[in-house]
Amino acid sequence: MILPLFLLLVFTLHAEVVEKRGFVIKDEHGVFYLSPMPNVKSCCVKKLPEKIELVGDFNVSCGFSAVTLKGTYVPDSDGGKLFRDEEALGDTFPQE
Repeated sequence: MILPLFLLLVFTLHAEVVEKRGFVIKDEHGVFYLSPMPNVKSCCVKKLPEKIELVGDFNVSCGFSAVTLKGTYVPDSDGGKLFRDEEALGDTFPQE
């Protein structure tokens, strides 16, 4: 049986500990996400196609500084992407 490449990638990443880099943003319901773009308005978060919901306590704040997070990538049943915390690797740029 041959699976499409996308399915193979999902199966490969499922429950794997990975590092992701991006910006922490929060929607109007207080849910935190890792985004490729900084400072997204809370009302616009749901429109971002590449956001990953953060589950757990990463102990990082929203802002213009990119962060690298380490956690478990878990696709949910609705096709969303969850990222469960392992540890926050800290701000990676820029430091003020």
